[in-house]
Amino acid sequence: MTLKPISFSNVTQILLNADASAGEIRVGLLDRNGRRVQGFTKEESYVITGDSLVHQVKWTESRLFDLDSDAYLLRLHLYSATVYALTLVSAEK
Repeated sequence: MTLKPISFSNVTQILLNADASAGEIRVGLLDRNGRRVQGFTKEESYVITGDSLVHQVKWTESRLFDLDSDAYLLRLHLYSATVYALTLVSAEK
């Protein structure tokens, strides 16, 4: 599932309310042209498993603050999993 372009400026965390008890979720970022963003590919994301209201999306080497201010497409790779909600947590000012 690929979401519409999102700006991640000031975003510190991506949280998923999801059930991956019977499978897994991986998350990747794409640029506006649909190309994978190095450091934020599904292969570089931590695998999400289990059932939780607050799964945190993370990548092995990269952090959201490493991104420039452009908008990105968030792609969720669901393998026998369901996502109920997505929350972008912003830095407090």
